[in-house]
Amino acid sequence: MNPLAPIIVAVGILIGWTNAHALVELRQAEEQATVARNSNAHALVRLRAAEDARPTDEAPTVQSAATPASPADPGGGGLIEWRPEVERWRSLVSLYFQPADVEHALAVIRCESVGDPDAVNPSSGTGGMFQHRPEYWPARSTAAGWAGADVMDPEANVAVAAWLVYRGGGWGHWSGRAWGVDSCEEYACAQGVC
Repeated sequence: MNPLAPIIVAVGILIGWTNAHALVELRQAEEQATVARNSNAHALVRLRAAEDARPTDEAPTVQSAATPASPADPGGGGLIEWRPEVERWRSLVSLYFQPADVEHALAVIRCESVGDPDAVNPSSGTGGMFQHRPEYWPARSTAAGWAGADVMDPEANVAVAAWLVYRGGGWGHWSGRAWGVDSCEEYACAQGVC
C-alpha cells in the first residue's frame, strides 16, 4: 500500500468539502442578490408612485396620446384626465398594464375605490384600489408573485389586478354589476368623471 494514500484521501475529501461549501455560499449570494434586485425594483416603483401622489396646487396635466377607443373614451383620441385622487396612480398602473388598458384600469380604480389605497368595503371586506376580495387575495397574490403582500399595498394591489386581467380571466372581476351597469368604465362615465 502506498504510504501517501491516507493523505491523498484526506486531501481529496477536504477539497470536495471546500468546493461544496463554496458552491453553497455562491448560491446564497445569488439568492441575496436576487432579493436585493427585486427589493430595489419595488422601492423604485414605490418612489415613483409617492412622487406622483405628492399634492400640487393645480390639477395634473395629461398629455394627449393616441389610444384605442374604449367605453370611457369613445373617440379613442387621447388620455382621460381623471380626478387627482385617481390620476396620481397613472404611472404605477402604466408599469403593470399594457398601454391600451391603462384607462380601463384607472376607470376600475375610480369605480372601486376612488383612488384610495386603503379603501375597504364594510360589507364584503374587499380592499385596496381594485377592491380585491379577502378570500381570494392570498392565492392570487401568491400566483402573481406577491406572496405575503398586504392588499393595501398600492403596488401589490395594482400588480395583482394586472395579473388577473392578463392571466386570470380578464376584466370580468370588475363587472360593475353592483352599480347596475355593464362595466366600471360605464359607471365612471355615468358619474361624469371620464
